[in-house]
Amino acid sequence: MHRVALHPGATTITPAFGGLKFNRKCSLIRAVAGNGPSRGFSSATRKQREDTRYGEEEYWNKRYAEEAFMTFDWYQRYADLQPILKKHIPKSARVLMAGCGNAVMSEDMVSDGYQNIVNVDYSSVLINALQFKYKHMPQLSYKTMDVRNMAEFKDNTFDAAIDKGLVDAMVCATNGAGDVTQMLREMYRVIKPGGNFVMVTYGFPLIRVPALMDRGMSWITNCWILPKPYSGSELSEYPSPIPMEVPNFINTKQEHYATGTNFVYVATKRS
Repeated sequence: MHRVALHPGATTITPAFGGLKFNRKCSLIRAVAGNGPSRGFSSATRKQREDTRYGEEEYWNKRYAEEAFMTFDWYQRYADLQPILKKHIPKSARVLMAGCGNAVMSEDMVSDGYQNIVNVDYSSVLINALQFKYKHMPQLSYKTMDVRNMAEFKDNTFDAAIDKGLVDAMVCATNGAGDVTQMLREMYRVIKPGGNFVMVTYGFPLIRVPALMDRGMSWITNCWILPKPYSGSELSEYPSPIPMEVPNFINTKQEHYATGTNFVYVATKRS
């Protein structure tokens, strides 16, 4: 069973994803977490096969052979995340967009003044298409890469990294928990001390924050809770961050949050 230390010398807890077999449970997690309309067990069962394939390179290459030049933004759009990103990622920063997919997030960031965004995805079909599509934007570069092993990048080389739905896709794989742990360790390695990792997810704190507390990682983490686009909910004012100290996430359950929400975690690598 996967266990994580809260801090040096502390007791340990077992994260909620630690004992799950994601190839069987991923659809159910998505239904419970409110990723789309509420679904019963039968609907979740019908989704199991595709959800499991979210962790397969072959699946994405096949999908992007048809969709690479289309656009699809998982969860929040740049306009929704702009207040958070502007506060935590300077426009001069070197930014890693992990699992970039065919979203327009990077393009929108460049339009808003960001100058250096390195986009990685392990679908070579997608990366080849995006290199062609955005050849007129020197601020964007593209690399075919597995985020579980980014040996091409040296330690402490990025000012920030962004994941928008990548962890949620990875946990659906047969070895989901292990894959996510590898990915987060690589994020921690390549981000500079004082830099920020932004994770946009359907995962509420009890199933996401412990993963950031795994061995060898030391983050200061805050969380914003945002309504999903097109959910019918509107913000009267932009929410304040919630510090992810131990009591704040251990004592919370999914039912404490409104349906139709996404969670935006900003984890700052301790200097």
